[in-house]
Amino acid sequence: MDKSKGIENKLGKLADENKIQGLFLDEESIVSIILDLETIEYKGVYLKYSDDGTVVEINTAISSLKVNDNGQIHRGKLDDIVRASIDKAAISKFNINKLDEDYFKEVEESLDEKIIKLNYIKTEKIYYEVEEALKEIDESDYDYDLIKEKLKKFDIKEKSNHYILERYMGINKIKYNTSKSKFTIKNNYDFKEKINLNDNIDGFDETRFIEAIKEIKHKREYHKARLELDDGIDEDYPSYATGTGLIDKELDLDND
Repeated sequence: MDKSKGIENKLGKLADENKIQGLFLDEESIVSIILDLETIEYKGVYLKYSDDGTVVEINTAISSLKVNDNGQIHRGKLDDIVRASIDKAAISKFNINKLDEDYFKEVEESLDEKIIKLNYIKTEKIYYEVEEALKEIDESDYDYDLIKEKLKKFDIKEKSNHYILERYMGINKIKYNTSKSKFTIKNNYDFKEKINLNDNIDGFDETRFIEAIKEIKHKREYHKARLELDDGIDEDYPSYATGTGLIDKELDLDND
């Protein structure tokens, strides 16, 4: 397995949670600011650190990621948001006493703007994907299996007379409120857009959505109850364990 993918995922999570500066706190980390020799303009940062024995090298000037896993070398490209977040953290911690302080403040502010813009683009893409998925369902004449496939990754909360579905993707959140017939897509910055099923898609049939939500929720509750029962029997009667549970724990209930 390409170890760099795991490192990329960790870096993405740190950037999403605004914790990328933690990479600079390890005393054994090596950090070098990269400046233009003639203009002294900021170009990027070189960062070398250890992650559970794996040596990670980052160069934001060329957006490179190098992972040394016990002699196995893996190379990758930094995600744009991760790259900008590392640059911002480096600038904020850089000793600028002998350089132009105003310049580095401007660079930090521009990187803030870049991070917001990149996240806006990323969330906007999710918005259009949700919109396309809803159109696909409408054009399929509300294929029940397709609806379940689209909804199975959402957390479902049942209210007194409606359902709230939520799905988190990093700093992005998709929310579906059945009482308002509305999807809301937002991030932690400045993106927040809504898709009104009654307004955005002419004649949208939401009843099939409600049926699918009820079925998914029922199966999840049933699955959880059977697992608890299975665990209880195993604890009470350990001498009769046969290695086969009451149900298949690998069963994908959302795809039944």
